[in-house]
Amino acid sequence: MNKIRFLFLLSTSSFVLRTCSYPLALTKTRLQTRDKGGKSTFEMVKQIYSHQGIRSAFYRRYSVSICALIFEPIFIVTLEITRTFLHNNRPKSLSISQWDTFTSSASAGTAALLQQTFLGRFSIQRFSNELFQINI
Repeated sequence: MNKIRFLFLLSTSSFVLRTCSYPLALTKTRLQTRDKGGKSTFEMVKQIYSHQGIRSAFYRRYSVSICALIFEPIFIVTLEITRTFLHNNRPKSLSISQWDTFTSSASAGTAALLQQTFLGRFSIQRFSNELFQINI
């Protein structure tokens, strides 16, 4: 498969997924941080929509979430480079199945660590912005 095409499709699918699920994540955060009360999810969505509208309420700070898309291809590239490097440098003392298990774990851990190092700032900023906005 063409790697450029794969990374483009990965970014596109992540963009569509984030666009569709962002209002749900925002609603979930508002439900978790609300004052004590028995509002259901539907009531919360209805109240948010009636007070602020679709664009200003459900997609507030959406650009911060979209900036995180930059790191999706970085995760995949880091995963593949680490896995290829480890696969080519297997020690003779370990069996192939043991080394494959280690290679998968180490490459996934390395890629996740690198991605979360950069993504952590975006997640913290998005969550703090949602927390300190006007409670509904």
